[in-house]
Amino acid sequence: MRTSIPEIPEVAARQGLLTRLKDMLLDNTEVLQKLDPRMLKGAGLEHIAGMDPDTLRKSDIHALSTKDLDDSNVPLSLASYLHWTCPSRDPLPFDELLPHAKVTTWLFSIFFKIATPADRSRQVWEETIYPPLNFTIFFRILIRLHQFGYPAHWLSEALVQILEGEVSTSARSPETSPLSIVEAQRTNPIERLKTAPFVMEMATLTAMFLAMLPFAVMTNVLPDVGQIYEYSIAFELSIYHHRGIGLPVFPL
Repeated sequence: MRTSIPEIPEVAARQGLLTRLKDMLLDNTEVLQKLDPRMLKGAGLEHIAGMDPDTLRKSDIHALSTKDLDDSNVPLSLASYLHWTCPSRDPLPFDELLPHAKVTTWLFSIFFKIATPADRSRQVWEETIYPPLNFTIFFRILIRLHQFGYPAHWLSEALVQILEGEVSTSARSPETSPLSIVEAQRTNPIERLKTAPFVMEMATLTAMFLAMLPFAVMTNVLPDVGQIYEYSIAFELSIYHHRGIGLPVFPL
């Protein structure tokens, strides 16, 4: 028998649902299997169905929701993602970190998501998800993972593999955006994937970020920083403005 909660279209009601759901999970994580999937989707929580109960109990359920809970007039999925914060910058105990293989696979999946993103040409504006636009975020992730306590040589090894033009991984370029639950849970075989088309850009960025990285990068593909130049181009903004922000005449 599934537990059903009436539909709640207003933001305030969704926030109340999240609080109630959190209380229910604290009492009994098995309630998750009894909830109506439509209710979870309405709260932006359909992806938690496969989460480990102990991990879920420790998580901030409001942060897990993909619904915009800040503005009832603009219900855009993940529209306020820039408001997310981390409660602590302290390193995690080693036994709470992802295993070496899993964090490496995750890093490669982030790389391929940026390098060869899913086709979003048919995505409507109201369902837009704002993923990272370029590779600079990859280096910020490496720095942040080290702050969490991930060993420097794990992170350096993943970056060097990309820089040397080929990685062995089960990660794949995404087929959906946002990533579907089916695709996220899919298990792929390990294959050797080429990163050669992106080595020049990644090597240039590595040279620029090198002083900020908390580890050495043992490779001979990095360019001399003195040979890196900056170019820019200005685009005319369209007449359409979203929240007062001018947009380019073409989608990025």
